[in-house]
Amino acid sequence: MDRILRNGNSAEAHLMLGTALAEAHENKKAIAEFEKAVQLNPNLPMLHSSLGMALQRSGERDRALSEFEKELKINPNDFNANFYVGFLWRRNNRDEEALPFLLKALQLHPGDKAVAFQVSLVRLQKGELDEAQQILEDLVKRSPDFIDAHVTLARIYYRKKMRAEGDREQELVERLRMEQQKREPGSQKAAETEENTLPGGESEAVRTRP
Repeated sequence: MDRILRNGNSAEAHLMLGTALAEAHENKKAIAEFEKAVQLNPNLPMLHSSLGMALQRSGERDRALSEFEKELKINPNDFNANFYVGFLWRRNNRDEEALPFLLKALQLHPGDKAVAFQVSLVRLQKGELDEAQQILEDLVKRSPDFIDAHVTLARIYYRKKMRAEGDREQELVERLRMEQQKREPGSQKAAETEENTLPGGESEAVRTRP
């Protein structure tokens, strides 16, 4: 990794080194490199977003949100910054603030499962059941192993008094969970949940609000 710094002590070099460390799961070291880069050039595109991702992985959500917001001032079209600003606002029960950022992320990456699911959760919280249902039905059609999408879709069906459809989704959820438990670790692709569909390889479980 030292070869990355051969061109000098530049923000770009520290960003590259931090990115390499993050990919190697050396998160604390990655944060340190990104912070060095910020000191050298706080306006470098992708830098605040990269730091935000590393902070998010460390559970420092408030700092992460601040970095993602800084990135959007530099580059409004940064996908990760848009997604995580929306994601973190939604976690803070600020759905109205979250939705524009999630929709922007979906515009940047049409069909992205993680973004679509977050949009469906906001629609559900706003009482827009038809819109949420449409998103989730498309999601489970494209990703039939997406457990959390099935769970949320079942909730919507029950709220709309569509008991047969809700029961069907519940049965699918139980089958997927049983299949997942039977698999040996790493033997094949696990059933998808919200925790393993976040951009950037995030592995944090995300709770949906009732």
